[in-house]
Amino acid sequence: HMAYTPMDGPKRKIDITDRTRAINRTDRYALSGATATDSATAVITRRMCSDGMSDTAFGLSLDFILNTRTGQMFLSGCCRLAAE
Repeated sequence: HMAYTPMDGPKRKIDITDRTRAINRTDRYALSGATATDSATAVITRRMCSDGMSDTAFGLSLDFILNTRTGQMFLSGCCRLAAE
């Protein structure tokens, strides 16, 4: 699943229903998924990334589109893979 935790709200977990690797790039992947109320698409790129707020170095950058009942959000930043 994908997990998104906004600074002002609860964590959202979205089950991944589709995984795709870019046909012309070996360093980009797309994940898509949905819940009863939300859907999301994440494009993950293997590259060094800094969030600008901490000294943490990330090996993945992320473009994330979250669709909810109240609208759509487009977020860009760094991410990590984790087992939960």
